[in-house]
Amino acid sequence: MAIRWGDLDFDDRDDEDDMLAAWAAGFDTPTLTERLDAWRPAWMARGACKGLDVSVFFPGRDPADAADAKRVCAGCGVRPECLSFAVDHYEHGVWGGTSPAERRARRKAG
Repeated sequence: MAIRWGDLDFDDRDDEDDMLAAWAAGFDTPTLTERLDAWRPAWMARGACKGLDVSVFFPGRDPADAADAKRVCAGCGVRPECLSFAVDHYEHGVWGGTSPAERRARRKAG
């Protein structure tokens, strides 16, 4: 039986070193999905966007292109968590019902 990536406990080395160490030890390295699942905050599993085409949330430069994504976000139960996460981590895409420009304005406002 293979040991899964999530079963391993590594120190604070970077991910590439961890993956090389796991591979050298004979462990299966994680798939992209496994790595994202380990990183992804739990609230993301409850988002209204879960399972939708991600391209909706990464529209073109025209602010009107973000309308569909913002409609999804408007009724989402984890919108506050998503917005807080995005203000700290993301420059691109619609997160928490806001565009990148709206989040930059929030950061500047303090």
